[in-house]
Amino acid sequence: MERKARCISAATLLHDNMRRKLQDYLRPMANDDDLVWQQMTFERFTWLIRDSLLYMKAYGEYSDYDEMKLRDFSKQHLTDKVLKEGTKEAANTKLQEAYNEFEKRLFISCWYSSPDLSDVVFKIYARGNSGIAIGTKVGTLRKQLCEGQEKYNLDTENKNKIRNIVCANVQYVPQKNMWDEELFEPAQVYAPVFLKGLQFKMDNEFRVCVEKELPEDLIYNSEDNQDKTKELLLVKAEQLKIIRTGTNVADLMKQIETEYEKFDQKLCHDTPPNNIRIPVRLSSLIEYIAIKNDSWFQKLGVSGIKDFFEFWFNMKMTEDEEYRDSGFLVFKLDEIGVSNHV
Repeated sequence: MERKARCISAATLLHDNMRRKLQDYLRPMANDDDLVWQQMTFERFTWLIRDSLLYMKAYGEYSDYDEMKLRDFSKQHLTDKVLKEGTKEAANTKLQEAYNEFEKRLFISCWYSSPDLSDVVFKIYARGNSGIAIGTKVGTLRKQLCEGQEKYNLDTENKNKIRNIVCANVQYVPQKNMWDEELFEPAQVYAPVFLKGLQFKMDNEFRVCVEKELPEDLIYNSEDNQDKTKELLLVKAEQLKIIRTGTNVADLMKQIETEYEKFDQKLCHDTPPNNIRIPVRLSSLIEYIAIKNDSWFQKLGVSGIKDFFEFWFNMKMTEDEEYRDSGFLVFKLDEIGVSNHV
């Protein structure tokens, strides 16, 4: 029987644990009326409008040091909690592998949660002044993700379906508390996705975490993982040398290299890229468009900016005058149609 995909649920366990233990650092649960922004380059904005697909980055691709350390800690912690005392080392290894596999199923979308925009955050994630931010409410985003999940799963080209979507405000805690075991009680596999160090507090982040169904033997097609895969195959060759006494070592290594090339080709052709894109209705998702008031757009003036977006993206907008002194030009999206230019 096919498992029915679950819709969005909040990361309530981590929130409850922090409420009991780190009340001073606790951010509130996200409400449907909260405004969130996603900053992006002009090129990515163009792709969003062209394809009506919301980009989600593979969780394993985040290189932040604390996030990496926290993931490693949580794997060991959850493994220790789930396994009973006296369990064989082989079972421990198997559970660690299962957690590693679970991690490969996760894809992330990051948003800035605030009624106002941040100059610093905008420049980091939009890569300077010339990017664009889209604004929407949490409730709108949730609804679009639920609809997008259904469409994604119905698409026959998407072999690995979306199982679950979890969204919540990221919690920021001091370094000394980052590895507090009590934060992970009861065992929560999603907790590390929504926990970061205080030094990232300015990001004021709201995260969407998508969990996909993936084959058990999936290994992402990245240089690092391909190298690891090759190492594993070569270790296997060394083991085979012991088992197959009398086998010519050179022939055996050549055989393993051939098998690796076949496996490498399979990765290149069969493995999805390290991101996914969820279909959305742009007319419902995007409520605001924001640009820096010192970007190249500013030279066009408000009227010229509106004409530019209408010509290139078939978007009709109205300036939101409340933001005039904020350092940004913010427009309410009134209407969007099919563009013939992107």
